[in-house]
Amino acid sequence: MNKILMSVFCAILASTILTACGSSGGGNTPVTTCTSTQRQFTLTNSTSDTIWVGITAGTISCLADSDCPTGASGSCVGASPPNAGVCGCEGASSNCGTISVCNPTNNYCYWSLPSLTQSQVKLASGGSSTICFPAPVLDIDIQWSGKIFARTGCDSNGQNCKTGECGADSNGICPTYVGGSQPTSLFEFTLSNQSSFTPTPNSDYYDISVENGINVAISGGPVAGTYDAVAGNAYSCTTAGSTSAQGSLSACSWTVSPPADKLIWLRDVSPTSYAGTTCPGGGSPNSLNYCECTADSQCGSGKCGLAMNASSAQYTRVCGAQIGWWTADELCDSSTDSSLSGMMNCAATVDNGDGTTSTYTELLTCTGKQLQSCYTSGAAGYCCGCATSASAPDVASWPTVLNPDYNGGSDHGCYNNNTNWGTVVQPWITFLKTACSTIYTYPYDDATSTFTCIGNESTGSPHYTVTFMNTN
Repeated sequence: MNKILMSVFCAILASTILTACGSSGGGNTPVTTCTSTQRQFTLTNSTSDTIWVGITAGTISCLADSDCPTGASGSCVGASPPNAGVCGCEGASSNCGTISVCNPTNNYCYWSLPSLTQSQVKLASGGSSTICFPAPVLDIDIQWSGKIFARTGCDSNGQNCKTGECGADSNGICPTYVGGSQPTSLFEFTLSNQSSFTPTPNSDYYDISVENGINVAISGGPVAGTYDAVAGNAYSCTTAGSTSAQGSLSACSWTVSPPADKLIWLRDVSPTSYAGTTCPGGGSPNSLNYCECTADSQCGSGKCGLAMNASSAQYTRVCGAQIGWWTADELCDSSTDSSLSGMMNCAATVDNGDGTTSTYTELLTCTGKQLQSCYTSGAAGYCCGCATSASAPDVASWPTVLNPDYNGGSDHGCYNNNTNWGTVVQPWITFLKTACSTIYTYPYDDATSTFTCIGNESTGSPHYTVTFMNTN
C-alpha cells in the first residue's frame, strides 16, 4: 500500500522478533522449519543471476506512548488519532527496547531484523530460502512491517552492489533501517496479528512498488491453503506482480518498454570504462573514462542510458550495461543539479487553480499540495491525479477492476481528478503499468495495487512466497 497511508494500518506495537530458518542455495525446495504458528516467507531467485536479498524494517507505529516498546513518556511522536505516529528514541536509544532498533539519524525505532546468515540472503539462480516470522502475541494488532528487495551485481560478500546497494556487512546483511539504493523494485508488507478471531483481526497488506525504479521483476502473495479469500474481491489473497492471470486480474508480462523519446533517459546502466581508448561512437571518454552518448548506436555492443556520478553532473547519459530502469519520480526527487532539466523539467510549475502552484516534482512524488489521494472523499481538484478516471489520458493501461476499499468515487473510484497530473505525470509512468498492471507506479496507485489477505480459524494465518524474476 502507499507509504503515506500505511502508518494508518500500522498503529499498534507487537512484542515479537523475527527469526530466520531453512535455506537452499540451488534450485531445490527449501527445508521448512517454521512452526505451525509462525509466518513463513519463501524467497526464490528465478532470475538468471545470483542475487542478494535485502530486508529493511519499517518504523514502529503508535497511537500513544503505551504502544511503544518501553512506554516512555513522549516516545510516540506525531500521533493524531486516528492517524498513527512513530515510536521515537531521541535522547535514549533504550526507548526502542529489545524488539526494535534506534536509528540515530532520525531518532525513530525500527523493527528488529532476523539473525540472517549469508546462505539465506545469497541466492544463486534457482535458489530459495525461508524466513520465519514468530508466533504473534495475543491482543497485539501488528506483527511486523517492512520491505524485501533484490540486490544485483554484488561482490562475493554481498557488498558494492550495482543495484539495491544497502551498505551491507561482510556477510551481505543490510543494516536494520537501510533500504536499497534506487532504482530497486520492492515487495512491501504489513503483517497483522491474526491469532485471535474474536473480534476479527485486521488484514495483512502487501504490494509490489516500482515507483522509484526497477532492477528485477517481483511477484509476491500468500500460499494456497493458508488463507480464505474474500469472495468478489480480486485483490484478496491473490499475487501482486503475478505472471499468470488471476480471475479478472491480468497477467504481468514484465516487458519494460518506455516510449522511444524517454527510453535513454529511463534506462539505468552500469558505465563501461574506456580508459585510454576511443569511444565506440568516436571521440574521447570523459574525465572518468566513460563515453557520453545520446543513442545506442554510439555505444557499440553496449547500451546508452542514464548513470549516477558518471561525470561532473549527478546524472549523465553514458555507454554501459543495462541493469534496470529509472523512473521520473526517482530522478526528479533526487536530482540536485540541472542535468535533467532539458528532458523532465523537474522544476517547472503548474497552476493548481486556487492561486498556488506546484512543481513537476511535487506532481510526480505526490508532495506539497498533491499530498492527497483522489480516491479519498473530499479530495480537491489538485489531488495527486487519478489514473483510473475516465478522463485520464492513459486510463486504458490501468485495470478496470478496483480494490473495493478504493472504489467509492463515482468516476471509476475517483472523487476528483487533477488534469495537470494526467498531462505531466501519466506519460512517464504508463510504461510501468503496461509491464505489470498490479504494481504501484505512483504513491496513490492504491485502487489497482493494494492487496490484502486474512486467514481464519481453520486455515490459520497466511504464509507468503516472494519470487524475483528477470524483466523482459
